[in-house]
Amino acid sequence: MVTHATPKRRGIRYEPANQRTTVPITVHQLDGTAVDTLLVLTPDELQMYAIQLEQAIEQRRKTQERAIA
Repeated sequence: MVTHATPKRRGIRYEPANQRTTVPITVHQLDGTAVDTLLVLTPDELQMYAIQLEQAIEQRRKTQERAIA
């Protein structure tokens, strides 16, 4: 059973021929094993995640600023 997936540190690639982006990830299993694979994103999915990641980064920045103040 899969518990979660984590992105690799490097290796995101845009493939112009098929207009997709691949993100190397590691899928972690309940038994402690892990498998490396690719998360394949369409242009629309990539844009959606870019927006959501930017929002999460901004929320983190604001939280850190409040903690310092």
